[in-house]
Amino acid sequence: MVLPFAEQKRTAQKDEETPVKTRVRTSGKIIEMIIENAYVTIPEMANSIGLTERSVERNIHQLQKDGLIQRVGPAKGGYWIITELQ
Repeated sequence: MVLPFAEQKRTAQKDEETPVKTRVRTSGKIIEMIIENAYVTIPEMANSIGLTERSVERNIHQLQKDGLIQRVGPAKGGYWIITELQ
C-alpha cells in the first residue's frame, strides 16, 4: 500500500522524533539511578530500565560525551558522578 505524499511526510517526522524522546527518557532514568546509587552497574541499569546492556552503554557514552556524567575509578569498583544537571 502506498501512502499519499502528505502521510509519508508525517510518518517520517514521527520516526525522527521518537528516538530523540526515547533517548531523553532513558538518559533521565540513567541519571536518576546514578543519583540514587553512584555504584550502580550497567547490567543493573539495563535490568531496571528494561533495555539491553548495549543500549545502556550507548546512552551512557552519549551522557559522557555531553559532559553530564563521569566514571571515576576502574570498570569494577568505580563509581559514577553527575558533573552537570540541566
